Amino acid sequence: MATSLDPEEFKRLERRKRVLIGALPEGFLTLGGAVRDVPDGTPLTQQQIQEQLDEQAAIALHQQLNASAGPRNAYPQPQPINIRGRLLISVMQAKLLKNYGMTRMDPYVRIHIGHHIYETPTDVNGAKNPKWNKTIQCFLPVGINQIYLEIYDECNFSVDELIAHANITIPEEIFKGETNEEWYPLNGKLGDGKEGQILLVFSFMAAPVGPQAPFVGSVPYIPPGGAAKRHHHHTPPVPQVHVSGQPVSQVVPDESRPQFSEDDFKQLKEMFPNMDAEVVRSVYEAGGFSKDSAANALLGMCD
Repeated sequence: MATSLDPEEFKRLERRKRVLIGALPEGFLTLGGAVRDVPDGTPLTQQQIQEQLDEQAAIALHQQLNASAGPRNAYPQPQPINIRGRLLISVMQAKLLKNYGMTRMDPYVRIHIGHHIYETPTDVNGAKNPKWNKTIQCFLPVGINQIYLEIYDECNFSVDELIAHANITIPEEIFKGETNEEWYPLNGKLGDGKEGQILLVFSFMAAPVGPQAPFVGSVPYIPPGGAAKRHHHHTPPVPQVHVSGQPVSQVVPDESRPQFSEDDFKQLKEMFPNMDAEVVRSVYEAGGFSKDSAANALLGMCD
């Protein structure tokens, strides 16, 4: 007669079967496995190993934040008009060549996407090696193929100082479902491409096919006090935008979609006289040129 095992004893035996017995594999405790060797077989320096580990950590964090944003087809309804999809940019870290000022810098990143502006938190005392690990999610308008990036040193008693800037082309491979992670050179007082570099991770979620309606969702981040503190001396160059292979100036507007109205824009400025005109314009455009939607969004910003 077979002897029946106690349930707890049976569980203990099952767990023992899954135990790894023997020597641990090489690179057991390294992030993402063993680091890559250089092609000629030269041993990696400690700095190169750390850079590879940082890159692996950046991709892992980006994928984690991307997953937490929801499934790829999870879009709020209704959809914004003239939108290609949702762009995700993870601003990981930067390596700057110079610390401007007498104290350690407090850098933050500002990103321009079309008429929208997004910012990371400030890395207090980040100095020449700031880390943000911040993912920005935004709708990517049709025809926008570049972002403009700036790094500022946050100042308490004066206007924030521009440290570095760069025009960055959105990688084409992300539109095929891939994730792009790359170090981009920065421009500044030391010269073009000589101010350091910044690590960005790009991915993209295509908009589902279907009818689109004016956007009445959230608006871009605007710091407290509007643009009062944001009058910096540097004006970003406007990238040339193309739609369907033609310059914007040659594209015939679709009359079925709402168009910009000077009268509505003027009324919005009169309704919110203390709000910066560029902020009002950005909210008006984000609302699909709907005066009522823009007014409601601006009222929410004033609360």
